[in-house]
Amino acid sequence: MNGLSELFLKCIESFPESRDDYLKNKKMYKEYLQVPMRQLCQRLKEKRLLAAFIDKSMFNSGEVDFLVIKDRNIFHVFWNSEVVYILTNNYEVENSKAKAKNQFDDQKIIFKVSGKTHGELEMRNDSEVHYKEIKFWLDKRLTFDLLKSQLGRSKNLNKRIILYGKTINKLSKINRRKGQY
Repeated sequence: MNGLSELFLKCIESFPESRDDYLKNKKMYKEYLQVPMRQLCQRLKEKRLLAAFIDKSMFNSGEVDFLVIKDRNIFHVFWNSEVVYILTNNYEVENSKAKAKNQFDDQKIIFKVSGKTHGELEMRNDSEVHYKEIKFWLDKRLTFDLLKSQLGRSKNLNKRIILYGKTINKLSKINRRKGQY
């Protein structure tokens, strides 16, 4: 992913092997993390790299075809390339800023739309189980609303499945071939 992998490794390597060592000097290690997090943020501001990151993290670089969001017991199905395109073209990428006295700037990468946080990329160090892990999350409701607003076309496949955008043609064809439509 054009240097992103190396930056992710630098973020992970900003912390010592032992969580106990980290706990003894959190301030120092959080300061170490700032440099690669700033570099990673700068790289993710490049739309083609942001698209590659989203595609890899959500669809394993095209290995997964669909994003399915369950809402009120209904499954909403979106085509992978449309999801990557919409998120890439709507996200503003920035580093986090400290909001409290004991916090540090540049500990996360924030994905915003119109100034509102839709997701984050951060290092996890909150327990032995979750030490030196990278966490990427997106807000389900905000992501769902963004995708629906950008892909106005939808079709009910049945009572519990709604298809959006290119998914309509792709899954409708499969169902017709199987005689399920």
